[in-house]
Amino acid sequence: MRDEVKIGVMIFILIAFILTACSVIGGDTGYSDAAVLGSKTWVLISFGTEGQLQTVLEGVEITATFNHDEAEVSGSSGCNHYFGDYKVTGSGLSLSNIGWTEMACITPEGVMEQEQVFLAMFAAAESFEIQEDQLSIITADDQFLKFE
Repeated sequence: MRDEVKIGVMIFILIAFILTACSVIGGDTGYSDAAVLGSKTWVLISFGTEGQLQTVLEGVEITATFNHDEAEVSGSSGCNHYFGDYKVTGSGLSLSNIGWTEMACITPEGVMEQEQVFLAMFAAAESFEIQEDQLSIITADDQFLKFE
């Protein structure tokens, strides 16, 4: 009888160990995507609604650099530089305290309008996904910012 109890306890411990290992291996902590998000400077290639994406004006570079350790984001918005804080929760992305410099650019034509559209969409970020070295930031109204 005593050996049966030992075997039962050992089986219970083994099952608990296997279940714990599976949940750790398969669990989604969000750390992987958050770390990848902060691994490089992302360059905007297109923005807008899916199926009606606009490309960035020729000669304009819009970037986003996520500092994972400080939870800060910064970059070029086309003419000006912006900065702020961000928080990642799983695939959720929220931005706060967004500010920017206030220079005026006249070339290329439309750069200031494009910058305002970008900043509004960026500030409205709700989620993100990274697939094949491409970052998509999605707003609550299904607008996309696509970076490489």
